[in-house]
Amino acid sequence: MDSEFVEGKLFLGGLDNATTKETLLEYVSQWGEVADYVLMPGRGFGFVTYTDAAAAQAFLEHREHIIDGKKVEAKAAVPKNSSSGSSLTKKMFVGGTGDIDDETFRQYFEQFGDIDDCVILRKPDGGSRGFGFVTYKDEMSVEKCLVMQHSLNGRTVELKRAIRKEDMAPGPTNTYGAGPSGGSGGPVRSGKQPDWTCPDCKNKNFGWREICNRCGINKPAGGPMGAVAAGEAAVVVPNATGPTEACTWLLLLPFCRAFVCLAVLASS
Repeated sequence: MDSEFVEGKLFLGGLDNATTKETLLEYVSQWGEVADYVLMPGRGFGFVTYTDAAAAQAFLEHREHIIDGKKVEAKAAVPKNSSSGSSLTKKMFVGGTGDIDDETFRQYFEQFGDIDDCVILRKPDGGSRGFGFVTYKDEMSVEKCLVMQHSLNGRTVELKRAIRKEDMAPGPTNTYGAGPSGGSGGPVRSGKQPDWTCPDCKNKNFGWREICNRCGINKPAGGPMGAVAAGEAAVVVPNATGPTEACTWLLLLPFCRAFVCLAVLASS
């Protein structure tokens, strides 16, 4: 698979080992001019690149493909270094949107299928965080989007299959929350990092997350805010109104613990 995005390129899985390049080309040519095609001998899959991305979308819309008596799985071919998920999904991440209103965002992606939900993530002041998600009623609408380049308000945007949290392997994510390396966003680090609490929305996040899973702000510098080490009790910081005040309380915790220990010894 290419390390760079190729418009109009499809992955075909579940091919019969007896399928030849000639048979494959004859079948896929029914939907348009083929620029390139690759059959992996004895491995049951291959790739087809159409000259026009619209032909790839028409191939996907056909949904059921049978070649040499076997039902074939068709989906968009994504770069091997992409953190896009590999499984079909109805939800899609859209990054690099810049400042865009919800209606423009929705209207653009409606052309590829019926939408269940569509959202641009926003800051507390209402400004765009530069990315959003589109949830279609059907997986093939996502695949149709993934076989072509997209531009919104003059900006080229990046599309990826969204990965469910329960399908993510432990490891750091990128700013899209798109998951761990080999489809996840980065190498898995050894050792568990303590969970941290977002100073903005108070959401508790896994230690490996670099942004808050709820509001999208970056993980506080200098260690996870609100982290609770294994075996320790959580400490409520009284009247902490921001990261600076919370950090002050956390720095005082070792002295508080020492004071409690001395008090216990004195009373025994």
